[in-house]
Amino acid sequence: MSRSLSLSAQALLSRLVLQASAGTGKTYSITGLVVRELGTQQDLRIGEILITSFTRNSAADLEKAIRERLLDTLELLRNPVASSTDPIVATLRSDQDKAIRRLERAVQEFDTASISTINQLAIRVLAMAGISAKDESDDRAEEVVHRAANDLIVELRRRDLGVPGISEDRLYKVVRTFLANPDAKLWPGDSPTRETARLCRQVSRELVRTVNSIRARNRFSPPLSDQIRLACEILSDPSQPWIAEDFRRRFKIGFVDEAQDTDDLQWAMFNRIIPDGTGHTGRLTIVGDPKQAIYGFRGADVGAYLRDRKST
Repeated sequence: MSRSLSLSAQALLSRLVLQASAGTGKTYSITGLVVRELGTQQDLRIGEILITSFTRNSAADLEKAIRERLLDTLELLRNPVASSTDPIVATLRSDQDKAIRRLERAVQEFDTASISTINQLAIRVLAMAGISAKDESDDRAEEVVHRAANDLIVELRRRDLGVPGISEDRLYKVVRTFLANPDAKLWPGDSPTRETARLCRQVSRELVRTVNSIRARNRFSPPLSDQIRLACEILSDPSQPWIAEDFRRRFKIGFVDEAQDTDDLQWAMFNRIIPDGTGHTGRLTIVGDPKQAIYGFRGADVGAYLRDRKST
């Protein structure tokens, strides 16, 4: 059951879902909750809050907004006669001196804040495993993908295999989609004929071989399209459990902004970093609006957001 958000009273429960449409003050709510938690919790540092958004621009905007909200709140708290309609200011004035010291500390330590895109978070995971990755297109890695996709097309031609409705241009996109998300639905049609289903299975086998080849060649310099999948593997790797443990110890609170533009693999990564359930104290807040999902062409899946909402 949905209800209006009270910035001053809403506890940050594990898997709290905030649905906010465009223009409804989503950024104001996120920044307010961040400032409130920093101002009321003595043992919470800004570097222990994980905040992600889908694009570099939206992450940069959030970083700027949080810093400005911290500074504006501090200015109002330092001036006890200043009036304010901000509910966070009213909350922090109940223990004003302590709140000022905590927010001053947050401003001083702002360089340790973890406000980034989801891919930038994955790159941090990869770095802890000794894997170099870039938050941009890597020409060498992309060339490996292009050549492997081209080899797949040549092999399918040689064997006279093809899926109705799937052009060669579309097949390049299928390779990239499957590389990023092995669980993605690749083929069109809800009720394929027996022959089409047979062709899909054959092409899928070749696709798996192609993608495995790409991953092997790009293992130590993965392209953008494969970074999150690899980060999930690392966070679940029993041979290096300290990586997931390090992230879990560090991040006490997390915010996933633009959650409607995420996919199942990205949720898997968040669930490994800030797990839900008995024995885990991290709290992850999910912020999004399924009506605003716009990045499906990159592999984002609004269904993943809706499924995660149902599981919380």
